[in-house]
Amino acid sequence: MTEILQDLEPRNVWTIFEEITSVPRPSKKEQKIRKWVTDWAQKNTISCKEDNMGNILLRKEATDNAYPTLVLQAHMDMVCQKNPPIQIDFETDPIPVKIVNHYVTAEGTSLGADNGIGMAYALAALIDPHLQHGPLEVLLTVDEETGLNGAFNIAADFFTGKYLLNLDWEKIGEVIISSAGGGDTTYSIPYERTDTKGYAGIRMIVEGLQGGHSGLDIHLPRLNAIKVVIEAIVLIKKDTDLLITGIHGGTASNSIPREAECSFIVPEKNKESLITLLNKWKNKKIISEQDSEPDLNIIISEIAPTACLSSKTSDALHALLSQIPHGPLSYNEDVEGLVQTSNNLGMVNTLDDIIEVTMHSRSSVQKELEDLRNHLHTLGITHGAHVVMGKTYPGWKSSPQTPFLSFIKNMYETVYSSVTFTGVHAGLECGVLSGLNPHLQLASIGPQIENAHTPRERVNIESVEIMWKVIKEIIQNIKILQ
Repeated sequence: MTEILQDLEPRNVWTIFEEITSVPRPSKKEQKIRKWVTDWAQKNTISCKEDNMGNILLRKEATDNAYPTLVLQAHMDMVCQKNPPIQIDFETDPIPVKIVNHYVTAEGTSLGADNGIGMAYALAALIDPHLQHGPLEVLLTVDEETGLNGAFNIAADFFTGKYLLNLDWEKIGEVIISSAGGGDTTYSIPYERTDTKGYAGIRMIVEGLQGGHSGLDIHLPRLNAIKVVIEAIVLIKKDTDLLITGIHGGTASNSIPREAECSFIVPEKNKESLITLLNKWKNKKIISEQDSEPDLNIIISEIAPTACLSSKTSDALHALLSQIPHGPLSYNEDVEGLVQTSNNLGMVNTLDDIIEVTMHSRSSVQKELEDLRNHLHTLGITHGAHVVMGKTYPGWKSSPQTPFLSFIKNMYETVYSSVTFTGVHAGLECGVLSGLNPHLQLASIGPQIENAHTPRERVNIESVEIMWKVIKEIIQNIKILQ
């Protein structure tokens, strides 16, 4: 393995992280990273066990029995995203890491610092010869990114610690004490194709968008590529008939779509005027979005007409995609700028006999989440879709006055001067794990990770060292809670 990060500090953390990036670990396909972890544990003489789901618990005995057991927790899977020209198979190939200025990033793909850097911290703590500690448990879960499924299947007695430090946050100086609940909704729309004479084919491709995390970035002025395509279709349908032949966009329910394309047919007699109309719209769109989406590119081309969806199905699909809400729907009244409820239109794909649409909803208020999902269910049924409501994961809220959270903030502030308690509009495994034991106390921290779930993901090098110092302070001083 090429050692690109070997000279960065803390060396143990970066060495382990670089090894992790060399092991494929897409969500639901964590077999290789699980084997790597168990092999690593054996090599380092660390106790290790797996449950039936594939979650792993590593344990190291105390150097001082005056300490309580501390659980360090991270997830093994990553969101796999790439820029179109990049040739990579996320199931077999390593992530091409590199250093750019003060950051570690990847060459045209997501980096997997979410949550590989959390894994690296936890494993580095297990082999640090200088740490004084109580019993250390490292809980590594599978399939976090597609619904916290690993955490949902953990038995209450799989780990024993009553203090759990989640290492899956992405902003230095923050201690997360609450998170949003959420879940997927999937529409399946059956269709048959029909041939139509006297029509011309057009293809539109939207690319180059920033995309982002559907929780952390949903409030930012970023376009959804699927919604841009639908905007153009709405424009055309004001003037003439349009029948969709195929539509694709997005790669994950919890990522804001960066690319989408749609093929459709229009009456031959209107083709030239419609292409002119689309090009005018395209140029205006690119100029108007220049500040927030500087790399936006829209390609409009004529193609050979092909069999299309029926008029009824095409209209229903267009109406459905137009009416699916995307973006923030409400904001928290107590925390300025914190999204309370949102919906992300994440994917649309034309398959052999169905069109599949998937979205991810989030809210820190259970009633709002239920109301949103009920609305999405009704919307799908109204437009002839078969609707599958995915399992929801719970939100989580702690009081900053709890002894563990006060301790975490105090230890953090010995290293970093400005530390705040806050909540996050994203799902954390803390929400699931907190339900395993009413006495379990949790907090979430992490280094500065930017643009997670996109090929622009990067982690700040200095923040990784700061966070390592914080974690060591927590491990070595937690005996005051005993």
